[in-house]
Amino acid sequence: MALPPPNASARQVVRAYLRALDAHDSATADALSAPSERGATGQWLSSTASITRIQIGSLQHVTSGPAGPQYMIFATFWYASHWWAQDPSFLDGRHTWGYALIRDHGRWQISADGDSVG
Repeated sequence: MALPPPNASARQVVRAYLRALDAHDSATADALSAPSERGATGQWLSSTASITRIQIGSLQHVTSGPAGPQYMIFATFWYASHWWAQDPSFLDGRHTWGYALIRDHGRWQISADGDSVG
């Protein structure tokens, strides 16, 4: 998969990241992840069978602190895991999941994930 251009919106980056997870494209998923998030990205890549029906919410400014401004996007998608990697805390089906984003050298990167919404 091609990386989004440097001027891609945060929404485009989250969509590209989820599509990379679905395609098991570790190069693209890692490139869209901040270095501190790459371990979590690897876990998604190893357990994800598919991510489909992706809907991306709007970018929200959540705080500003020592690391700079912090932003969040929630995405809704249908998730399916590999049968050997099913996680009882994250069942197959529809999920709304949060992605924290940062700007690094002018590009958006995913810096954390894991905020789910009922």
